[in-house]
Amino acid sequence: MEGLQAKMMKNADRKEGGFGGAPKFPNGMSLEFLLSYYSLTRNEGSKAHVQLTLEKMIRGGIYDQLGGGFARYATDKAWLVPHFEKMLYDNALLVGVLAEYQLFDPQPLFQKALEETLAFIAREMSHEQGGFYAALDADSEGVEGKYYVWDYEEVQEVLEDEADLFCRFFGVSPSGNWEHTNILWQPHTLADFAKAEGMAETVLAERLAHSKKRLLAVREQRVRPGLDYKILLAWNALMCTAYAKAARATGQAAYRERALKNMAFLEANFKQSDGNWYRSGTYHAGAWRPQYTAYLEDYAFLAEAMLEIYELTFDAAWIRKAADLCERVIDDFFDSKTNLYYFTAQQQADIPLRRIDVMDNAIPSGNAVMFNILQRLAILVGDQAFAERARKMAFQVFKGIDRYPGSFARWIKGLLSLVYPVKEIAIVGADAVAFAKQIQDLPLLHRIVMATTEENGAFPLLADRPLREDTQIYVCENFTCQRPVDNVDAAASILGI
Repeated sequence: MEGLQAKMMKNADRKEGGFGGAPKFPNGMSLEFLLSYYSLTRNEGSKAHVQLTLEKMIRGGIYDQLGGGFARYATDKAWLVPHFEKMLYDNALLVGVLAEYQLFDPQPLFQKALEETLAFIAREMSHEQGGFYAALDADSEGVEGKYYVWDYEEVQEVLEDEADLFCRFFGVSPSGNWEHTNILWQPHTLADFAKAEGMAETVLAERLAHSKKRLLAVREQRVRPGLDYKILLAWNALMCTAYAKAARATGQAAYRERALKNMAFLEANFKQSDGNWYRSGTYHAGAWRPQYTAYLEDYAFLAEAMLEIYELTFDAAWIRKAADLCERVIDDFFDSKTNLYYFTAQQQADIPLRRIDVMDNAIPSGNAVMFNILQRLAILVGDQAFAERARKMAFQVFKGIDRYPGSFARWIKGLLSLVYPVKEIAIVGADAVAFAKQIQDLPLLHRIVMATTEENGAFPLLADRPLREDTQIYVCENFTCQRPVDNVDAAASILGI
């Protein structure tokens, strides 16, 4: 595993960091693995790599410095010049990483980027009923990036006395930094710039925020990039997961409600009467028009989102729903020869050949997500058949993982569970949900938390746990538990935190 970790860091330098080679995509999957690896091993190199990558991206032009949100990818080593298209899935994956990083080392810059990105999603990529649109184009008025870039003179005119400070902080010059215009970025950290100016960081941040608000208002009067109005099940599920992680990391009720609203939207609009799901849909003249049968990735990401919703609500119905989805995937997508899953269901007859995808691309592969979900469900519902299916899947990808680790990041994250036992935390009693939320705030990713305020024999982790006067916390591995404790600090001590 340590060898894979080194390869992943090298790959992330090349593929995500933008500071060690030709930059590629702002894909959060390698960062997910490195952060999970840090959670288990406290390998400081892994965390430092994630921190540096996120910081470079957030300070670069790939991040929308005015409106929040990440562009699809950068075209230079400094993350300065993006392809200006914004995709729902990129922002979902990166919000998830930002949220999880805050558990270990809270960074104001990361918190701000998380909040601004979700504000962008709510403002520009959300349907009022709860769905998320697919993408924003790179072009407006036929010119790539025109909506986002600035002339030096225009900034001076809008900001007047504040223009000089703003231009120096965000790298705006008369000659420009891209095709005679300016892409906003942060060549200096807030701390370094404030020190050089002899100014308190809070004062600088307030002045810049005020200037950004003024410029954003002007920008919103421009011709906007085209919006792709498709609402895709898989991508919506990814964003639902991102909102759930953000809700847990920040405690903001609005993020929790947004995740629940999106899941309600998906269930109401994508689920068919026979239990199958649609893949996509659009609104036309106010009417919802779903189309196409869901693919493997749709079901896998949806099951993942349902488990994240469980950890927001601790309503066990979401576990059952996720398990039912996985059973449907097994029935309709499973290939007994490879122990993997086809991209399309067996009922889909309009394709000449059913393919099996295992490598991550712009989003994690459906098989990799299933691998992770089956392991989680094996613990949650106590069905070791799920765990055995996951193990058989892993045997099919070992060679590929060793040769191309960056293309199997979600698989490798799942393999951690085969090397390091998952911490199973069961909480029973009147304060179970409150204790669970405190447990979720601990710097630990490699865990499953279940909570109930009443006796519940339906799930192995909660079974045979009598209600007592004090709420009890059980810390377990492989369903073998330590003596229960009645406070989170004691549980954290058992967990080694």
